[in-house]
Amino acid sequence: MFIEALEYIGIIAIVLTVIVSYNQYMAGKFSKDYNEVEDKTKKQSKLKKWWDQSYIREIYRVRASQRKLICFIPWLGVWISLFFVYWFGSSIFYSLLHPPQPLEKLKKYEGVITKAINYKKGDDRVDIKLEDGTIKIFHAHITGINLKERYIGKEVVVLAKNEWGILDFGSYELIVWMEMNFEPIDTIFKTYDDKYTYEFTIVSESWLPNLILSLKWLIGSLALLWFINRKPVVTKNEIDKNAYLFEQR
Repeated sequence: MFIEALEYIGIIAIVLTVIVSYNQYMAGKFSKDYNEVEDKTKKQSKLKKWWDQSYIREIYRVRASQRKLICFIPWLGVWISLFFVYWFGSSIFYSLLHPPQPLEKLKKYEGVITKAINYKKGDDRVDIKLEDGTIKIFHAHITGINLKERYIGKEVVVLAKNEWGILDFGSYELIVWMEMNFEPIDTIFKTYDDKYTYEFTIVSESWLPNLILSLKWLIGSLALLWFINRKPVVTKNEIDKNAYLFEQR
């Protein structure tokens, strides 16, 4: 599923960020007296020159690294709000790519479950032997239900919709509703219409407001970091230099 790919990309990015930050810390780049020696023989790109001279780098990297303790809470707020921006943003993006379908657009199948594979991520596989004898493989999101133990060999009625995914290399049919003996397997919703209404309204009523709130927290944390670091830090070397110049007068 596409949203799972986003999850893995986000996890990898966080791990790489932690590794790079740790290496810079071990190299002493977060020290107040650290002076980066520039290699004059190496030609810098325009982007690199802009970044080295930018106000953003001065505020959020140089001065923030010099005030590590006081900037810890704002930076924690930045990373937490970024996580929720990513989470709700990817959820909304996924829902736009894979919107819920009304009942009249779904395909109905009746048959017997012959095989089921449960995955931890919820992207399960279900093999159903249809009434004409053919076996059809479906994708399913049946969280918390072990199909192997309870439903193998049982007659079921399923509603499925056409889906696609990057990791699935094309289209497939996803089970969105399953019933056995006229009783829904889903323990949350009593009918598919209830489930459709919930999935259709959750974006505007929950995910979008939470995304906006996360963005506000992100902007507020960045503003607090700017307020803390708006003035430069006077290092020990600069204090000693100023004291020496004062004595020479």
